[in-house]
Amino acid sequence: MKLLTYHPEEKIKYEWANGTVTFEITVNEQQTQLTFIEILPKEFPHRINDMAGWLVKKEHLSDLLNQCEVRADINHTRLVDEVKKFVQNF
Repeated sequence: MKLLTYHPEEKIKYEWANGTVTFEITVNEQQTQLTFIEILPKEFPHRINDMAGWLVKKEHLSDLLNQCEVRADINHTRLVDEVKKFVQNF
């Protein structure tokens, strides 16, 4: 993974497979927003599993931010099925 952009507390962007992943932090008066952007070629063979994996990480981050125990039992297969349904309807 090659680091493409790094601005502490603002933005990090790096190579991911044949594309890029970016995390951006925006701070407003009473909230902080984390934006995730992934750009992959349409023909990327593992995009469903890739997106499901990021959804698992989103749940882990949510647990941490809500000061909960990080769940180790998140059902990756269920998320894969949900992403497949979403992509089919796109």
